[in-house]
Amino acid sequence: MPERDGFELVDAIKREFPETKVIVISGSKQRLVDYLTSARMIGVDATFQKPFKVEALLKTLERPAH
Repeated sequence: MPERDGFELVDAIKREFPETKVIVISGSKQRLVDYLTSARMIGVDATFQKPFKVEALLKTLERPAH
């Protein structure tokens, strides 16, 4: 995303649309654990590391946002 990073995007979505479920998926090998942990700390509903099981993603989508 050339104009903002993922954390800025999550913040903007949560402020403008607080009921929207936000799921972060990352395949980056660099600092992946820090990135996903930080994403959980700022209030995303779920995080997934690639590769992930589609069934787990579908279950997450079925749950209400928090």
